[in-house]
Amino acid sequence: MQQNLFDKGNEKQQQKKGLAIIGQGKQILNKQQKDFNRLVKKIEKLRTDLEHCSAALNKNLEYYATHIHPLEQRLVALRTEAIKIFFPYYTGEKKFLSKNEKNILKEIISGALDEIFYLSPKEPDEELKAMYKVIYGESFDEVKNNAFNEMKDDLEEQFRDAGFEINLGGMNAGMSEDEIIQKLKEMQEEFARQAEEIGEKHANRKKTKKQLQQEEREKQIEEVRKKSISSIYKQLAKAFHPDLEPDHEKKLEKEVIMKQLTVAYENNDLHTLLKLEVEWIQKETNDPGKLSNDKLAIYNEALREQVMELEMQIDILDAHPRYNPLKRFSDHPSHLNVLKLEIEKNQLAFNVSSLEYEQGDFCGPNALKHLKDLIHTYNLYNQDEDIVEAMMKEFMKGRR
Repeated sequence: MQQNLFDKGNEKQQQKKGLAIIGQGKQILNKQQKDFNRLVKKIEKLRTDLEHCSAALNKNLEYYATHIHPLEQRLVALRTEAIKIFFPYYTGEKKFLSKNEKNILKEIISGALDEIFYLSPKEPDEELKAMYKVIYGESFDEVKNNAFNEMKDDLEEQFRDAGFEINLGGMNAGMSEDEIIQKLKEMQEEFARQAEEIGEKHANRKKTKKQLQQEEREKQIEEVRKKSISSIYKQLAKAFHPDLEPDHEKKLEKEVIMKQLTVAYENNDLHTLLKLEVEWIQKETNDPGKLSNDKLAIYNEALREQVMELEMQIDILDAHPRYNPLKRFSDHPSHLNVLKLEIEKNQLAFNVSSLEYEQGDFCGPNALKHLKDLIHTYNLYNQDEDIVEAMMKEFMKGRR
């Protein structure tokens, strides 16, 4: 006698174990049943991992938007104000610095420009672009366009290596977000067209007997799987259809379940369909049902695909463009969900506070003295970080 799909004798124990096939008495589960339990357990763990990882990333992104981004923009404003004050000293409009001091000031200005361009999402104003050209000897727009063109060349080469011929010539660094989205849609359509051509070429090649048998097996599995998913859906749709429920509270409950059922069906989400089926069986019937090994083989195939899809979702989650602001705080993309952003915020707040305190010094009567002190400190920093750290501690201590 084949064991029941679910042991209904202990409902609390079943809820604790989740979706699983349980043998009756001393009966041992066969391979298909063990695979089913293993795959279901893995899917549930992956879903939990994906949920936790998404929540952690979103929490970090919210923390960044609330606490760090405003400080970054304040830092950009302070850096911009500072280098506009320093620049005339470097160009010689204010002739008070030695050649060596000007060289060091150039490094200070270039570092500030890099930080401004890196942190600011806006296009730099013309004054900053003019400074950039003087400091680096080439225009900001040329450098930006060259970097963009190199990126396009690299992408086209990667596409060619993958067997696709994609022309990105229509893309440029000045495109708006809407124009970029439109270009990406065109690329997606071109990918689909070329992929279809490649598929047709492969289909026209003479196949071995083994390949034909494998294709037929895959086709059968897909057909049976669709029938199984469709069968579960139709069965549950009848059971949970809210229009057939006279009780108001139960009707609302069934509306929620029906939405879950429809989403699971549209996504070919066998795991959720099975879970809803089992909950219904446990609640509404005395017969928990049975699954044959043939049916289990089809279910297991679909569950394996879900495992692969969930693993891929977790792998690429950090790569989503919405998490780009977090990437500067980690050397490894997969660590974005475990960032210690409070430390970053505190350091940034300290830097902003220090710059705000010092900004007035560079506009006052002793501006030259403070600028020379900054140049001297920066030069020491390049020579010995420990000395500078000690000096900065003494410097801040004296200001308290």
